[in-house]
Amino acid sequence: MKIKFLGTAAAEGVPAFFCACDTCKKAREIGGKEIRTRSQSLLDGDLMLDFPADTYFHSMTQSINLTGIHNYIITHAHMDHFHPEDIKMLGYGFANLPEDMPLYHFYGGEEMARTLASIAQKFPKRLAVHTLYPFKETDIGIAKVIPLKATHGTETPLIYIIEKKGKRILYAHDTGLLHKETEEYLFNNRPYFDLISFDCCFGSKEDIGKGNTHLCFGDIKRIVERMRENGMVDDNTKLCVNHFSHNAPDILYENRSVYENQGYIMTYDGLEVEF
Repeated sequence: MKIKFLGTAAAEGVPAFFCACDTCKKAREIGGKEIRTRSQSLLDGDLMLDFPADTYFHSMTQSINLTGIHNYIITHAHMDHFHPEDIKMLGYGFANLPEDMPLYHFYGGEEMARTLASIAQKFPKRLAVHTLYPFKETDIGIAKVIPLKATHGTETPLIYIIEKKGKRILYAHDTGLLHKETEEYLFNNRPYFDLISFDCCFGSKEDIGKGNTHLCFGDIKRIVERMRENGMVDDNTKLCVNHFSHNAPDILYENRSVYENQGYIMTYDGLEVEF
């Protein structure tokens, strides 16, 4: 199985829209892997994780044909993860599709489902909306999905356990420190993960205190240490850091050794990881 990281930045992108900080200046100068777009990933070529405003750009620059991807999982309703205006492009007059084209399925929390309901009513033969509930396993056909509560600033933010082809991943962003109920679920059930993608918005910082809605590298290492003690990860688990903000230290790819020397993969736009 494989995951392709299409976008690996926080909401502002790297470089950020109107920013003149040293990190953004350097990213503009170097280009390439230092350019980070908004967060999105493609799992095994047929399961899209999030739908930000950069989805169209990702499809064009990374050779992704959206007509062939019919399953989309949404983590939460912030615009850098969920841009419903572009989902309207499934409508008649925007997209010419054969009558027998399979439905496009969008899965996510109650907030996402409410937002998409009115769009789905306009073209019910093209778009289906499914509400997911924390800790309730759902079989979506190509994968099994278990939503977990996230610590983040929307109504129903979720992170996900996804099981597919005998492999299991934890897609853990956006979130701060593990929600109490999520922590209890994980450490009571102790699922083994082949890959984890962590929110690393605060970069290489070792501690940002409690109450934040994103993680730093120190937070991640402490979570992983506990997971390792409980058999949930081992040396074969791919540990990926993702969703970087230009405001944080060591978020440029040229600084990847900060993470790689401790056994983590620093993601960049277009990176593909097999596991």
